[in-house]
Amino acid sequence: MKKLFCFSIILFFLSLQIAIASNYYPNVVFKFEKCIIIEIGKQRLHFYNLWGSFHKEFLCSTGAGETTPVMNTMVYAKVSCPVSAQYNARMPYWLEISSNGIYGIHALDLWENPYYLDYLGQPASHGCIRLSPENAKWLYEQVDVGVPVFVLYRK
Repeated sequence: MKKLFCFSIILFFLSLQIAIASNYYPNVVFKFEKCIIIEIGKQRLHFYNLWGSFHKEFLCSTGAGETTPVMNTMVYAKVSCPVSAQYNARMPYWLEISSNGIYGIHALDLWENPYYLDYLGQPASHGCIRLSPENAKWLYEQVDVGVPVFVLYRK
């Protein structure tokens, strides 16, 4: 009886979290344990662990000049610190979110430019989603390949 009661309480809080999230993001289907939602207009990245009723929000930078596309996608690959051949830039904690490898979520390369942190919260990249090194590391450790990613435009 005690287990049934605890299970009922957990289900209640889980359904409450999903209801709150689905009211805020009506176009997103919450049927996954974890998901990432990126709001281009607000320059925010949200991480949800829905079954654990957990939400974390990060300030981010998306592409300048609308170079980050709106898309429903997933994490295709994780690489600890690749180097962009096109820009010759390190991309720590890379989470690839396009099947062609063009777009991803990664940490700012503070070795290249320590002032990049000043640009968090405004469009500044070539299309990727940039996070602070601490937040990118945390997200990288939480996410597995296959986790859905929803890039939305909301003001």
